[in-house]
Amino acid sequence: MKKQASVFLFLAILMCPQLLQSQAVLNADGPGNTYELINSIFAPGYTAVEAPDQCGNHAAFGRHIAEVWDADLNQYVFEFYSHVASDNDRCINFDRQRVEIKTYESSPANLKGTTGETVTYKWRFKVPVGFQPSGSFTHIHQVKAVGGDDGDPIFTLTARKGTPHKLELIYVPTSTSSSNKVSIVNLSLFEGVWVEATEVVKLGVHGTYSMVIKKVSDGSTIINYSNNDIATIRPDNDFIRPKWGIYRSLNSPADLRDESIRLNSFSITEGVISGQAYYWNGGATIKSFTDDNNWNTQLDGSGISRLAAGAKTNDILIFDGSNIGGSTPANGTVTATIPAAAISLGQLKFQNDATVFLQGTGGGTASVTLNGDGTASPGFEVAAGSVLTINSPLSNGNINIALSAGVGGWVGGSVTLSNTGTHRITSQTQGGLVFDTGAIFNSDGMPASSAYPFGNSSQAIHMGVVFQSGSSLVVRGNRSPMGSTSTFQACNMLPGSNFFLQSNASSANGSWANLKTYGNIIVDTGTGGTPTIFAADGPFYKIENVTIREGCTFITHSSGHTPILGNLVVDGMLSAPAGSTNTLVLGGNTLQSISGNGTIHVPSLSVPNYSDVLLSKSIDVATATNIYGKMNFGNNSQLTGTGTFTSRVAGTAASITGTTIKDSFTVKVSAGSPTGTGLFISGPGLAANTNVVGFSTSNTVINLSKPAAASGTGTYTFGSDSATLVTANPNGMDPVNGSVVASGNRTFQSGTNYIIDGATGWPFGINTAAPSAMILGRVIINDFVTTNYNVKIRGGLYIYAGNLTVRSVDTVNVISMNGGTQPAMAVVLTSHANKIQTGENISPYCCGGISIFAHPIRFKSFYFSD
Repeated sequence: MKKQASVFLFLAILMCPQLLQSQAVLNADGPGNTYELINSIFAPGYTAVEAPDQCGNHAAFGRHIAEVWDADLNQYVFEFYSHVASDNDRCINFDRQRVEIKTYESSPANLKGTTGETVTYKWRFKVPVGFQPSGSFTHIHQVKAVGGDDGDPIFTLTARKGTPHKLELIYVPTSTSSSNKVSIVNLSLFEGVWVEATEVVKLGVHGTYSMVIKKVSDGSTIINYSNNDIATIRPDNDFIRPKWGIYRSLNSPADLRDESIRLNSFSITEGVISGQAYYWNGGATIKSFTDDNNWNTQLDGSGISRLAAGAKTNDILIFDGSNIGGSTPANGTVTATIPAAAISLGQLKFQNDATVFLQGTGGGTASVTLNGDGTASPGFEVAAGSVLTINSPLSNGNINIALSAGVGGWVGGSVTLSNTGTHRITSQTQGGLVFDTGAIFNSDGMPASSAYPFGNSSQAIHMGVVFQSGSSLVVRGNRSPMGSTSTFQACNMLPGSNFFLQSNASSANGSWANLKTYGNIIVDTGTGGTPTIFAADGPFYKIENVTIREGCTFITHSSGHTPILGNLVVDGMLSAPAGSTNTLVLGGNTLQSISGNGTIHVPSLSVPNYSDVLLSKSIDVATATNIYGKMNFGNNSQLTGTGTFTSRVAGTAASITGTTIKDSFTVKVSAGSPTGTGLFISGPGLAANTNVVGFSTSNTVINLSKPAAASGTGTYTFGSDSATLVTANPNGMDPVNGSVVASGNRTFQSGTNYIIDGATGWPFGINTAAPSAMILGRVIINDFVTTNYNVKIRGGLYIYAGNLTVRSVDTVNVISMNGGTQPAMAVVLTSHANKIQTGENISPYCCGGISIFAHPIRFKSFYFSD
C-alpha cells in the first residue's frame, strides 16, 4: 500500500510540473562595456562585479574581465584575469585575490533564491592547461547565503593544489560545521576543454541539490552529484545567491601564476526549467516514436512510462545506446516510425553510441519542434559515437525536425538524411545547430519535390547551421544543403570543415556556389566510383582547400571569381564554361600548393599581393594571368595557354567607402565601385596583410582573404608591392620552353623580383612588346646562372650558391632605388658563391660587365674569365 501511494505521489508531481517562472541569461556579446553588460543582467543599476580595478588596485592593467573570441565555441566569452603580484581582494583583504561576478541584495528578486523555491544555475567554463591552484583555496563558483549565518558559502567549486591537482565540490551546512567534499575529481579533466555545469537547488532545511558537469564536446559527464535530503539554506538566512570567477588564497604565492579562466552562457532560473527525461524502452523491433508506452523515466524500464505520467511539450526524449529496453541491458539498432503529426518536445537526444533510424509512416509530414529548456543546453543532441538516420520514401511520409528560435543543437556523431522523402533539420538561430569536430552529416536524400536538407530561406535562418573545423558534410543526394538561392546559405562552413561532393551539383537542385563560403571542398567519386561534376551556379565568396579526384570535374562559373585560399589538388579537371570570364584567385595568406595529375584550364588567373603559390603542375590560362604576390614554378611547371601574362608592381585602385562585420570575409561597399582583385586592402576593422580575392558589382561587396578583425566603417584603400617569380626550370623564363610560355603578350613590370633556384641561361623574363633593358627588383641566385639580357637591378643582388655569369653582350647594373632617391643595396655573396663572372676580359670603360653605383660591393672575390 505504501508503494502504491508513493507511485501516485510521483505521478501527481509529474502531471503537475512547475512552470518556468523567470530566467536571467548572460552571454558575452563582444569587446567593450563588459562590466556594464554584467551589471545590466545581474544587478541593474548597481555593481555585480568584484574586481581589483574597481577599487583602483592594478588599474594599469585595466578591467579584469574581458570579452574575447573563443574558437572552440565559435562565440564571444568572458575571460577573468588574476595576477599574483598585483591583485588583491577589493582593497580590503591582501592575503587573497578576487575577480568575481555575483547576484546580491541589490539584484532583482527573481535572482535570489528563497526557502521553498527551486533555482537552477547553469553556465559553461574552461580552465586553461596548466592551471595552478592554491593549496588553500581557489574558488571558481560559490553559492552564498545572505543574512544570519552567511560566513561560509554553502556550496563551492574549488580547485586545490595536489599531486595531481583536484577540483572539489564542497558542502558546508553551517559556518561552524566542517567542510564536506562531496565530489572530488582530477583537475586535468577540465583543463583546456569547455564544460557545462547545471546546478539545481530546491531551497529548504530538507531541500534537494544536484550538480552535473559535462564536456561540451561530447556530452560525457565529469561530475554527477545529487542529494535528495540536504539543507540548502540555513534557518536564519534571507536568501542564497551565486558567484563565479577566480577567488584564491595568497598564502603560498609561489604556488600560483598569473591566471585566467573563461566562462559564459550563465543562466539563473526560478522553477523547473525542463520537462521530465524519458528513455526509449521500445527495443530494436520497429515501434512507434509517438507511442508513449515506449518511453520510461528509467533507462531499464523500471520507472514510469510517458503515457502514465502524461506527455508534456517540454519533455526530454533520449535514445541511449547502452540500453534500448529492458531490465537486462539490450543493445542494437532502433527503428522508430513517426506518423504525420505536429509533435512538440523540449529536447531530443542520442547518446552512448545510440544507432537510430527514424521513418515516416502513413504518408504526410511529421513535424517535430524542439523548444529547448530555456538555457544554452542543446535542444537537439547527437553525441559522438551516436548515429541518427532519417530514412523513408515520400510515400511513407516526411520527417522535419525544427529547432525553435533561441534553441541550439549539437552534433558530435553522425546524422544522415536519405531516401525520397522531403526530410530536413532546420535552425531558427544563426549558428544554432553545430556540427563539431569529427561530426558527419550525410545528405543522401533524393526528394521527388523541391526540398533541402537544412531548409530554404522561408524555413530556416541564414547560416543557421555551423560546420566546425574537422566536421564533414557529405553529399550523395541531389539537393543542395546550402539552400535554394544565392542570397541564402543554410550552412556556415568554417575553415577546416569538409564538403564532400559525391553526386553531381546542378543549379536545378538549388544553389551550390553562388555567393557561398566553404571550408575544404572535395569533388569525390560517387557510389561505385562514378565520376562527379561540380558545376558552379555562381561565383564563390571563398573556398579553403580544393581537391578534385581522378575522373571528377570542377567547373567554375561563367563570370566572377573563384577564390581558393588553401591548396589545390587536381587529379581530375578544373575548367570553365565556354566563353567564361571567371578568374581563379589563389589568394591565401600562407603557402599554397597547386598539384595533381589532372588538368587545369581557366579563363584567368590571379595571385594576390600577399599570396605565396608553389606550382607543382601546369596551368593553362586562356585570357590573362596577373601575379601580384609570389609564384614559384619549381623546375618543370608552366603557365601555358593563349592568355597574357603580367607580373605586377605597385598596383593601385580607387579608395572606396564601406563597412565590414567582425569575422566576415567581405566589405560591403556604400560608396564607390567594388574593385581590386589581387591588390591588398586596408581600412577599418581589417586584419593586416589582407588580399582582395574577388568582388561583386551587383552585390556591392569586396571579398577578403582574411576574416575582419573587428567591425568597422570608413574608407578602404588598395595597393600592391612587387611580384616575385621563382623558377628552377633549366629553361628559366624562356618564352618557348620556360616557366611562362603563354602565347599572349608577356609583361614583366619594372621592379619584378626574381629567385633563381636552378641552373639556367634564361633567368629573367623579357617583355613581348618594347623589350628594352629590363628593370628588376630583388634578384636572388641559388645556382649557376648566366644572364639572358641587359638588366638593371634596383632591389639588390644576392648570390647564395653557384655564380652569376654575365654574357659579353649583356650589362648588369645594380642601381639606386627609385632613380637614386634611395641608396642601392649592395651585392652580397656567401662562402658558397664567390664569383661574379663575365664571358671575357673587360675594362671599366668597355662595353660589357657589371657597373655598381652609389655603394661598394661586398664579396669574397671578383672574377673575370678569359
